Amino acid sequence: MKVYTTRCTDPALNLAAEERLMQEPGDIFFLWQNAPVIVIGRNQNAYREINLDYVKEHGIAVVRRNTGGGAVFHDLGNYNFSFITDALPDSALDFERFTRPIVDYLRSLGLPAAFSGRNDIALDGKKISGNAQCVIGGRFLSHGTLLYQVSMSDLTAALRPDPLKIRSKGIESVRARVTNICEYLPDAPPVSRFAAGLAQFVAAQSGVEPCELDPAADPATAALAEKKYRSWEWVFGENPEYSFKKTAKYPGGILEIGMEISSERIEKLSINGDFLATEDIAPLRAALLGQPHREEDLRRAIAGLELSRYLGTITADELIATLF
Repeated sequence: MKVYTTRCTDPALNLAAEERLMQEPGDIFFLWQNAPVIVIGRNQNAYREINLDYVKEHGIAVVRRNTGGGAVFHDLGNYNFSFITDALPDSALDFERFTRPIVDYLRSLGLPAAFSGRNDIALDGKKISGNAQCVIGGRFLSHGTLLYQVSMSDLTAALRPDPLKIRSKGIESVRARVTNICEYLPDAPPVSRFAAGLAQFVAAQSGVEPCELDPAADPATAALAEKKYRSWEWVFGENPEYSFKKTAKYPGGILEIGMEISSERIEKLSINGDFLATEDIAPLRAALLGQPHREEDLRRAIAGLELSRYLGTITADELIATLF
């Protein structure tokens, strides 16, 4: 087994590196760490999983991965591990097999770690690792998180969407009680030393030494990060169909928005409220219908309209805020 580590903390680059490693032959273990980011599952609605206002305010990135499962929060107190191997004709989800080396490492530190539920690792019944798997091009990927010293306040706030705002046909996350590994270590080492120990532990089982990987140095990886993992089309444009409803109160009155969105474009739209409009709202609706549910596109669509005719004193910023 080849064992790779990286000092890169760019979520898009790391996911691109993981996808590129799936094109290499042989068994691979990849240990990586992200700057603050929400990573959503392949079949999820991004808007349904995140607290969009909190994410924007705190500069937290949002990316979509290739595997299914729920949304997770990463920061520099978390490490991610990936096992890559050849897919067999009868390959099926086998989380216990690929989490066993991680459980063994944690137990070597004196921690009562155990495989839990369908795809988790737990300490005292609290989740410290969630895992997901997929098959791409004949290769099998199993990857997961390790909550070592994650900001629980950020994790809780960033993954707390308004349950009344979006009803999605996609897969929704199931929240579990989580904890940090460092809480169970009397003299907890820095997260970097904990991760280095894990890399050495896995490498020793295969009689190899860990190798450092620099995703930014590979042009193909950098190109994949830009084309796929940083793109709005992949992160948000892949959202399943969903309905959206939001009501907001502004100095100019109450604004109620209802939308049906398919292929990330607004297919149906209602705009209601007690704002003091002077003209029929139809031109505003016509400008927004068919547009991608993306802020820059919606701003561009209304740029040439005199909004006061349709919304009274409700501003463009207030309208845009109510559309998300």
